[in-house]
Amino acid sequence: MLDVYCIKMKCYIALGYKKNAKSCLKQLKRYRDRCPTNPYRKISVYETLISNMSEKKSPSNEIPAARTIEKCSYFACEKKEKYPREFLYCSKCRSARYCCVKHQTKDWKNGHKKRCILIAKEKK
Repeated sequence: MLDVYCIKMKCYIALGYKKNAKSCLKQLKRYRDRCPTNPYRKISVYETLISNMSEKKSPSNEIPAARTIEKCSYFACEKKEKYPREFLYCSKCRSARYCCVKHQTKDWKNGHKKRCILIAKEKK
C-alpha cells in the first residue's frame, strides 16, 4: 500500500499537482509507522518538494468533460447535433437532449417526466 501512495505522490509532484501530492503524502505518513521494514520513514524530502510547489489545479478541473454528438431524445425525431452541445437539455436531469422545445414538451408528456425524477434522484 505504501508503494502505491509513494508512486502516486511522485507522479503528482512531477505533474505539479500540489493538492493531490499532499493527499498522498498524508496517506503515506499514516501508514508508514505500521510497517517495520518501511523504506519511506524519511519523507522530509517529499515534504520539502511539495511545500515548494506552486498551486496548480487538479487534473479533473483542468480537462473539460468530453461531449459527443447526440440524437434528439424524442423517440419520433431522428435529428442529430451538427456540433456538440447544440441541442437543449432537460434542466432537471440534464441527460435528455432536444432539438426544439416542441419535442421536449412531447417527450415530457410521453414519459420523460417519470424517468427524469428517477435520474435526478440518482444524481443527488
